[in-house]
Amino acid sequence: MQNLHSRQVNDRMNAILGLKNLGKKEVIPSVISALNDPETRVRQVANFALEGVTHHQVAENPSQEAPERLASAWHAWWVEHAGSFSATPPKPCHDW
Repeated sequence: MQNLHSRQVNDRMNAILGLKNLGKKEVIPSVISALNDPETRVRQVANFALEGVTHHQVAENPSQEAPERLASAWHAWWVEHAGSFSATPPKPCHDW
């Protein structure tokens, strides 16, 4: 969690991916807050992570959306679904 605030862009992106891999409801607010990161790549990873955890899309083409609008859409989605949302655990990796 502390790497979400690292000065290193890669640390922040890896922290978000780690939260995504947990696949838990509790990570969603932290990942939503990463949508306000000044770095485009971090925001893109945050949106990817949210889509992965929630199995939901708030924008058809997220890279075309203004960052504030995307963050606002995810926040509104979370406000509406937080009480009833149940995360499904990530599928095990069988690639090796």
